[in-house]
Amino acid sequence: MLPEEMSGMAEKNPMDKIRSELREGMELAKCRKCGCMKETLESLRDSLSSLQTKSHLDLAEDIDKWLNQMEQIKYSCLGCEYCYPAVAMNIFTQAFPKAAQTSSLGCAFEVSEHAWPPVPGEYFAFCKGQDCPVAVSTLASAGLAEKFTGATPEGLCIVGKTETENIGIDKIIKNTITNPAIRFLILAGKDPK
Repeated sequence: MLPEEMSGMAEKNPMDKIRSELREGMELAKCRKCGCMKETLESLRDSLSSLQTKSHLDLAEDIDKWLNQMEQIKYSCLGCEYCYPAVAMNIFTQAFPKAAQTSSLGCAFEVSEHAWPPVPGEYFAFCKGQDCPVAVSTLASAGLAEKFTGATPEGLCIVGKTETENIGIDKIIKNTITNPAIRFLILAGKDPK
């Protein structure tokens, strides 16, 4: 999202911002097939039932309409760089913390119990036993991660990008805590937008 677009959003009330994010997401075919969008719509619908103002009821009507537009779920989460349902849920949670449902979005991904790293993603793994205590996240700098493949600094276990806050961080945590050799996590590169 461009800064000028964000400044325009700052002037809107939270319900308008949520509606705008969800509307934009629902215009995308990938979002209509995504578990993140479906879970967000359902969670917001449930949370909005406790708020009985006109703007909340209007958003609840839109959510019902969008739920009917959802297609068969093809993936639980794509890990998009910009996730419309996650942004909408974050806005709602900040604006209405008491009304927000306590369940978190699934945004699930496959986790293998028999391989390391257990969570698939866009990264390069170099682990060779206990001599690799360093994990590196290049945040949104995908090219920076690729530069490590040629250099392979001593002690480097895994390097990859983390473009989405919630899902990306969850993947980093699952991949680092499942390897007892990893002791350090270095964050480098450009912050995701």
